[in-house]
Amino acid sequence: MNKKTERMKEKVKNPINKKALYKEAEKAIVEKIGWYSIVITATEENFEHGTGIPIVYKGKYFIVATRHNITKISPEKLRFHWRLNKPLIVKSVDEIASMPGKVLYRPNWRKLPIKQVLKSSYLADLALLKLDDSVSEDKLAFFDISVDSVRKSIPKTKTILMGYPGKLAKPALAIEKKDKIVNEAVFYYDLSEIIEPQDSLENFDPKIHFLATCDWDSLTKPQGMSGCGFWVWDKGEPDKLWLPKIYLVGIQSGYYPRKKLLKGIRMEILLDMLKAI
Repeated sequence: MNKKTERMKEKVKNPINKKALYKEAEKAIVEKIGWYSIVITATEENFEHGTGIPIVYKGKYFIVATRHNITKISPEKLRFHWRLNKPLIVKSVDEIASMPGKVLYRPNWRKLPIKQVLKSSYLADLALLKLDDSVSEDKLAFFDISVDSVRKSIPKTKTILMGYPGKLAKPALAIEKKDKIVNEAVFYYDLSEIIEPQDSLENFDPKIHFLATCDWDSLTKPQGMSGCGFWVWDKGEPDKLWLPKIYLVGIQSGYYPRKKLLKGIRMEILLDMLKAI
């Protein structure tokens, strides 16, 4: 029996479970995206939190956010929370929603040195929080924005979103157990697919925005998800080492509940803002 026949028999004997392999790949991608998904909150109790993306562009540091999330608050009052240097723990929506504890006001979350706030037009609904160069990459991971790290929002593209929807994130923002307050934030991630633009949608411009599918139920409706990224990943090649390389294709900014569609901001808008600084 030659070596080629032996290898073929070994493959038949131990077939690759593609579904399980895909699930493991998905975990690796989510772990990677988790470093670039942060909570944006504030010292004011009635502030509705959002999601942000820490980025670095040509050596300058920013937090990408939506304009509607931060426009009514002064930069000094903004606070942030990002993941600890530990593996993410995946739980079901029902498990998270039933976690014990009450919602607490969290003014003691981390502060970042915001140097300038840059806002797009009202329709584009994008904001950049420019950080002082003294910010440390040791504490916060920044996604490097370049030609090689972004992709266009093309219909039929499958994406992953990760953010902090209110009905899931709020119970976990401050779980109170006995006298100990657990400083954690629970994110939500889901798969979505970019689709063709549609007519007669409010505040939608196909030159600025794109649409994506969404099957979130009322428990996970996206208040708090605004500012999260639409991410795609490198599928890799057969029989070659695969790494969880991710690309940013847009920023989630709106939701059309009747049509169950998400509105995203195209990367061209973000890149134009960055180039103009």
